[in-house]
Amino acid sequence: MFWIATFMALAAAADQSAPSATLATAAVVERIAIPATVSAPALELTPLDSRLALAVGKDAAMVAAKIAGSLGSICPTAVAKADRVEFSCKSRQIDARLSVDKGKTFLDIYELRGVPWRDGPDGPPRVIYDPPRAGLGGACPGTTVAGQAECAFAAGKWIEAAEQFRKALETPERQAAAVRLGDLALIALDPATAIGWYQRAGRSGPYGRVAGARLCEFSVACFGQFPVLDPHVADLPPPLRDDLTLRRARIEAYLGHFDKSLAVLLEALKADQEKSLCQGGGQTLCRRIVLSALRHTVPRDSDLAMEVYLALPDRDKGLFHIELAEAGAEASARLGAPVFGAKLLAAVAPDVAAASLDDHLLRAAELFLAGKDPARARVIFEFIRSRMGQAPNSPRWASVKRSLLNTGAIDDESRQVKEAPAAAVQAIGSDLEAASAALKRARAVLEDNGMPEMASATSQKERP
Repeated sequence: MFWIATFMALAAAADQSAPSATLATAAVVERIAIPATVSAPALELTPLDSRLALAVGKDAAMVAAKIAGSLGSICPTAVAKADRVEFSCKSRQIDARLSVDKGKTFLDIYELRGVPWRDGPDGPPRVIYDPPRAGLGGACPGTTVAGQAECAFAAGKWIEAAEQFRKALETPERQAAAVRLGDLALIALDPATAIGWYQRAGRSGPYGRVAGARLCEFSVACFGQFPVLDPHVADLPPPLRDDLTLRRARIEAYLGHFDKSLAVLLEALKADQEKSLCQGGGQTLCRRIVLSALRHTVPRDSDLAMEVYLALPDRDKGLFHIELAEAGAEASARLGAPVFGAKLLAAVAPDVAAASLDDHLLRAAELFLAGKDPARARVIFEFIRSRMGQAPNSPRWASVKRSLLNTGAIDDESRQVKEAPAAAVQAIGSDLEAASAALKRARAVLEDNGMPEMASATSQKERP
């Protein structure tokens, strides 16, 4: 494509010593042939979950069976789920792409030397260096060449940004320009050129520290060294501070150190008076780290994961907010507070797709029952019955109904809820903001922060 060719020309290698892309990023490469019957496979990569998925249509079971003998050591298992084949990998330091060779389609899987550099939800944060806050001059459209370039970068005008940053190499902001030219090279899928630009930025000053952090991300051997895990970022301009904080948390998460990753985020969120860390360019990465932590942390770290989740700005809306609520509900159940988990599910129920709503609410009903709160479970049961015209016919729903019958919450002739069912379900989660505002630590609040339905997993004091 023309714009990519132009962009690559503008981001010409800054350093002839820059290693090749393969040498710089991949330690092991494995190739899997995709059956010819799959016409348009689509790849979904979520390295923070050690997983990738291939959407192949209705033949997912056949595809999984055919490739079973081709699986290597990077992602050694693959199972069919609906229209997808899901691969479980041994490491989070993975990348993958679909390629075509002599008319045949292949899935190429890479085990990386460092952390994934490709753009995406699990990729590097794209923190915007607002010129006045980053020491690059006045506000957009900018009063310096580097500031104007950063404004173009923020707007996604990659070619204009590359042109301006090249000009800024002849100004006092040359280090910032070299860093951003490296970032642009990564966007253009050229890590070798990116490494050259980061090397050119040097190591001194704020932008030298930023460049050093980016270089370290290409090699696991560098992860324990300054500045990639640099804890002393308070002296940096706010956008650079946020950038390095997010990158430190990201690396800890990729190494499987979710306790350290969450601690980095929580400390920064508490100190973040401008509330910028997990918003804007950092929002996606913050939420992905917390989501992965909620799903994969050991029980002793679940309270920390819940605390960071509840500290996220605007956590009840936006990207991944349903997935976060669902993962938070399971973490709450592990902490012995299923009622709080059920409320998390109920709070986001109006946003859940119709095809997934029954299963979503079923889990909420199960958690209310686990917390000895049959009255709220009844609200959900009646809502589903009114929505479908009858109670769902599945073993899990039958179990919910039996539990409600046994507790006397319903009888065989139970009338449907007279108030608007959707409003009734949504109201269950209406007190979540008040609850989360009182949190000092998730476990402490869930157990004994003065809210009866959360002080004990067996509380039955509140009823709708």
